[in-house]
Amino acid sequence: MRQDIICCIEYPYIDVYYRDTYYSFYSKKHCDYSRYCFRISFFSDDVNEHNFYDLNLSDKFYGYMVLRPTVRRVVGYTFLSPALFEEREFVCCLCKKDVSVYGRKLSVTGFPFCGQDGEAVSCAEISLMMMMDYFSHKYNKYSQLLPSQIIKILSRYSNERQLPSRGLPSDMISFVLRKIGFGIRTYTRQKEDADYEVYSNDEFKRLLYIYIESGFPIITCTSDHTYLVIGKENKIGEDNVKLVTINDNERPYKLIGYNEEITSFIVPLYEKIYLDAEMIQIDEVIKSLEEGIPGLKIKKEDTKYIYRCFLTTSRSYKEYITQANNKDSREHFVCMAMPRFVWVCEMIDTEDTVIKDPKRTPVSNIMLFDATEGNASLNYFIMAKLSDRIIVRTVDNSQYHRKIYKQFMGNKDIFYTFDRNLKGEHTKWQD
Repeated sequence: MRQDIICCIEYPYIDVYYRDTYYSFYSKKHCDYSRYCFRISFFSDDVNEHNFYDLNLSDKFYGYMVLRPTVRRVVGYTFLSPALFEEREFVCCLCKKDVSVYGRKLSVTGFPFCGQDGEAVSCAEISLMMMMDYFSHKYNKYSQLLPSQIIKILSRYSNERQLPSRGLPSDMISFVLRKIGFGIRTYTRQKEDADYEVYSNDEFKRLLYIYIESGFPIITCTSDHTYLVIGKENKIGEDNVKLVTINDNERPYKLIGYNEEITSFIVPLYEKIYLDAEMIQIDEVIKSLEEGIPGLKIKKEDTKYIYRCFLTTSRSYKEYITQANNKDSREHFVCMAMPRFVWVCEMIDTEDTVIKDPKRTPVSNIMLFDATEGNASLNYFIMAKLSDRIIVRTVDNSQYHRKIYKQFMGNKDIFYTFDRNLKGEHTKWQD
């Protein structure tokens, strides 16, 4: 943590998460527990009690931490900006939160964090609560998930009591998220004795990074712990890219190396996304295009490519296109009918990844896929931007609706890697 920080302490403070567990658990104990918490807010060190109400605090407030009256494990709900920490060579999911500190209305951008109390909530419940806290600030559709609400949802699933908490297996976590309204996908690493769908170590790792690039907070499970992965190091084309975690055993935004202790991960997809990451077959799409268009050669000989795939909204991608100063391509992209969510595959020449600024890494080819196409056929192809042309998929007017391709030749616009899903220094740590 940076050293040029000053703290502001408030008491009594009502924290919604602790107050919920207080009435559902702590108030029923023989020993007395306070209903109130401390809150510590963090500001730059030029803020003091004399100028607090006079200064513009928009870039001087770094978030806050709640301290609960729970013995040994006191760290409660915490919302801190990554700018509070010295280690910031990463990109991650962020949301904006409005806060009132001693009457001053402030806002901060970060990712919610909370420590478990060891009794009422475990690491699994914390991961669920913080994920939904993020979504509630990011999208109006979702709301916060309180510990008592988790218990109520699981009462339909489990015949055992939920308090004190003994943790949740991954299928219970998925059950809660599905009841909230997500289209859940759970990915499990290969085991010798597994009798369900599993993935090899390489495929498991590839899929994890695809969903991280897509800007989803992901619940990762080990044999004895659960935590969130919300981002990665700001690198492209390297094998050992570190992960940004929200782990109640560590500080917020802790970077860890990818390790094989992760046995499974859970992705909270939008309910109308039917095309999963593992269903996208890039090489088969390339083969189909080259067979359907005489003389087309998408890959250059003696060139190695990295496939950077991610999910995003068509609105966000079209906005990126309009601001990319690619006038020739703009009309084709923005006028193309697309679903709400699209898969994007950027083909990047490995020699171009030596550029240290990922934002300026050129993309050789781009392909867009329909995320609402629910089968493993190649019908999900929408369009492609190649080095010298744009290809658009359409159908003829016959009763068979045969697939045909339209080409727009001579387009040599240069695109750079898409950077809207995850936030970082390039967004000044703002959402």
